[in-house]
This record gives sequence, structure tokens and C-alpha cells, in this order.
Amino acid sequence: MLKRLSFALAVLFCIFHCWTAMFGAAAGIGQIHLGLVLIIFFLDYLAQEDRKWYCRVMDAFFILASAGSLIYIMSIDKTIDLRSGMIYTYDILFGVLLIITLIEATRPAVGKSLAIVVVC
Repeated sequence: MLKRLSFALAVLFCIFHCWTAMFGAAAGIGQIHLGLVLIIFFLDYLAQEDRKWYCRVMDAFFILASAGSLIYIMSIDKTIDLRSGMIYTYDILFGVLLIITLIEATRPAVGKSLAIVVVC
């Protein structure tokens, strides 16, 4: 089931990029791209049956964290320019969630060396 969902999201990802290549970039293309890549990445790891239960729980958490933070970024996209540098607590919370999710996504994909360099 999860592999089919991951495949369907990958097909949607391809259609999205073909659409933007033919008709021009949509507003919020970076958020949509990052969100779909992270969700597909963690869904692939969640679909592996040989992983331990706590790794699967963490993968589900990272799917929710990446989707939530990117939905938040898309929802404030139009008002972020009007704030003039004012930072809210939700900005910090969702920003930290997104950074942690990105570091965790780079660790199994690229290796521990890049994650160590980013953290240090």
C-alpha cells in the first residue's frame, strides 16, 4: 500500500514538473518540490518491511513534520514579505522541524559525513 502511494506521488511529481516546464513556474514551486521529495523519500523508507518499529515511527513523524512545515510555509508565503523581519514562534518551530527533516533525509541518502558537517 505504501509503495503504491509512493509511486503515485512520484508520478504526480513528474506530472508537476512537466506542467511547470510547459506552462511556466507556479507560485510556491520550491515548497511543492521540497514537500513532494521529502514525503516520497520517507514513504519509501516507511514501506520497507525489514525496518525496526521505532524507525518506522520516526519515518512517519518525519512525513508529518515535512508536510506540516511545508504547508505552513505555503500558507504564510504571501504575508512573509509584509512582516519586515518579525519572527513568530511558529516560524521557528516549523523551520526547526524542516531543518531536522532535511538533515535526516540527507543522512541515509548521502551518508553520515554530510549530516555531521551540517550539524557542526
